[in-house]
Amino acid sequence: MEEQKFISHSQITPPTAVPRKGLGIFSVLAIIVAVLSFAFTGGLFLLKQSNEQQKETVITALKELRDETELASLQNIKSIQDRITIAKKVLGEHVYASQAFIFAERSTLSSVNIRSFDFSNDTVKMSLTASGYVEFAQQIKYYSDSTLKDIIKSYTFKPPVLTDRGTVDFSVDIELTSEYLRTRPLASSASEQITTSDTGGSQ
Repeated sequence: MEEQKFISHSQITPPTAVPRKGLGIFSVLAIIVAVLSFAFTGGLFLLKQSNEQQKETVITALKELRDETELASLQNIKSIQDRITIAKKVLGEHVYASQAFIFAERSTLSSVNIRSFDFSNDTVKMSLTASGYVEFAQQIKYYSDSTLKDIIKSYTFKPPVLTDRGTVDFSVDIELTSEYLRTRPLASSASEQITTSDTGGSQ
């Protein structure tokens, strides 16, 4: 009886190994190109997004700067205009006031004293004291003199009041012509302060 062998001593030929195929140089290059293309496309997208954001930021900043510049310019123009207006007003009032003072000084009888003086809206308002009723009448008559028609536009006065001292208090509002107020003051001997004798009366 043949003895059974548990381990075979015959040479076993190993199976032929199937070689593993590589990707190949072109496949690798294709993958690299695809990755680079994706990265480049993504980079362009991100760059575009960044540029859009920067563009919007710059546009917003420019608009704000423009608005601030326009506002500053308008404020500056308004400030300059206000200064010009104020300067004109000051100069105008100076000329007006100068003429008004000159009128009050040169158109008041020597026997009449000015107690208060105010000038506004082309009108001189004065409180006066005359030495008597005659001087009061002479002063009122003088305002209607034809030689003052280019100076006095109109005038009104309140009834006189006799004081305890025997003098006469009264007030008068005299509207002066614009032509006179805008005339440069002239130092002329012909416009000296009037006297009682100038009106043809006596005390």
